Amino acid sequence: MRLAAWPITLDPIFSGLAWALIFGLFVSTVFTRVVITVVYYMVYGYRVTE
Repeated sequence: MRLAAWPITLDPIFSGLAWALIFGLFVSTVFTRVVITVVYYMVYGYRVTE
């Protein structure tokens, strides 16, 4: 999806929308991966099996 919005960045009218889509998707993906990982370790903790 991020690459699909890339050609729109050259359009003078819709370039702001394209950049908002690109960075919004990027930030939400990174945020989701970090939040899911942190919550997982908060709930289950780091368990080492012996």
